[in-house]
Amino acid sequence: MRYFKLINGAGETLDITTQEYFFHEIKGLGFDTENSFRMSGDVWLLSSTYYAQQPVTGKMAFTDIGDTDPYEKYFIFSRFVMKLPLTLLYYPRGLSRQEYRRTVMVKKLDKSELNINGILQEEIEFTPLTPWYRVFTDSNDTGEGEDETTGWIWGKEENGVYVTPPLVFEPEDGQNATRAKFRAEPRLYTVIRSDSSNEGPVKLIIHGPAVNPLWTHYVDGTAVETGGFDEDFSLSESETLTVDNMTGEYIMTVFDSSTGVTRNVYSLRDFDKLCFFSLQEGTNTFTVTTSNGARVKFDVEGRVYYATV
Repeated sequence: MRYFKLINGAGETLDITTQEYFFHEIKGLGFDTENSFRMSGDVWLLSSTYYAQQPVTGKMAFTDIGDTDPYEKYFIFSRFVMKLPLTLLYYPRGLSRQEYRRTVMVKKLDKSELNINGILQEEIEFTPLTPWYRVFTDSNDTGEGEDETTGWIWGKEENGVYVTPPLVFEPEDGQNATRAKFRAEPRLYTVIRSDSSNEGPVKLIIHGPAVNPLWTHYVDGTAVETGGFDEDFSLSESETLTVDNMTGEYIMTVFDSSTGVTRNVYSLRDFDKLCFFSLQEGTNTFTVTTSNGARVKFDVEGRVYYATV
């Protein structure tokens, strides 16, 4: 059975595939295309095309099951969806399978009277602000800090042998394989794999300390985009740099956890570089390097966009 949920701007989640709140008779999960053509001799050639976002429509049923009556549930629901931004979650194969999301807003929510079964059933229409998407995240591993004193970690025991790949096996003197210590190999990159031909936005979070960070995007092993600053730039240990185009705006900010202050550094970017990345179909690999060669901890979040799911 497919499921739907909503998350509002306050971070609250509401399951709308329940006996109390039930979203049904749903339409608009597919897509339309908007096309333009030009004539060439006796034939028409496609000059441009894009996916038009259909409204998602259906009915919301509010019942007297539970502690509140249908009218109170309607009131709770209406207040919930007014806290923007609103995200519609869709599970086409059940809650244990893939989750797809879409940023929406409610264009219409009707209000009528209880039907003969004591149910309040209203037409609702969601206006989509994004395509459907899946969220993917990854973090690199600098290979440091596994142990506060030695940098070593114990492997995970499986069938009497300590193995936690990818680890480097280095037994200490007098130790056998089941008692050896293992050291994590550093992974200085992050990876997001996209199975969609639609480009999707990317958010990079680079943790200080870092001197003149340079971030690069590879697709299937080929460098396609690079970002950096137009002048000397450093992050302290308490600072993080965020490079984000998730909302459609281009945001570059530095947050200092010691002061709680966020400053805008967009004007300092190297305008000869793209700086803001977009996921492409294939294996998207991201790296961050520094002018002094120090390893930098960073996180990546990407949205893989789909025309329909």
